[in-house]
Amino acid sequence: MENQSDYNYTKPKHYLNNGKEVIDMMVDIWGEDKVRAFCEMNAFKYRMRIGLKPDEPIDREIEKAIWYEKKAVELNAKRFKVGDVVEVLMVDVNHEEYVDELSYFLEGTYTIQKLSHDDTVLLGNRHGEWWFPIEWLEKLEK
Repeated sequence: MENQSDYNYTKPKHYLNNGKEVIDMMVDIWGEDKVRAFCEMNAFKYRMRIGLKPDEPIDREIEKAIWYEKKAVELNAKRFKVGDVVEVLMVDVNHEEYVDELSYFLEGTYTIQKLSHDDTVLLGNRHGEWWFPIEWLEKLEK
């Protein structure tokens, strides 16, 4: 076992199997959608028990939750490509004053115009174009 101070809690060596990350093996077996859901649930689990696990530093638990959240976003982003037709499923509740105003524009479908490396997408419809966080989207089957 490595020295505890040198141990990488979000990417430990024992998560590699024959040179491949276990999470990547999970994607190969169960697919991106199921592993994305697994990551979202694990992030939730870590956040719900922050500070409750004996001898576990809070920042380590937060680091693990963030790792799973980022992995879920990464897997979600792979679902989309330019030209896909999507609908917006949610809006940022921190900007409640815009929800009524935006609801008119959010109705209907959008076509992905551009993908960004920061997990946002440029969507377009008859009302114009807007950047949205990728986690707000649901891909519609053709």
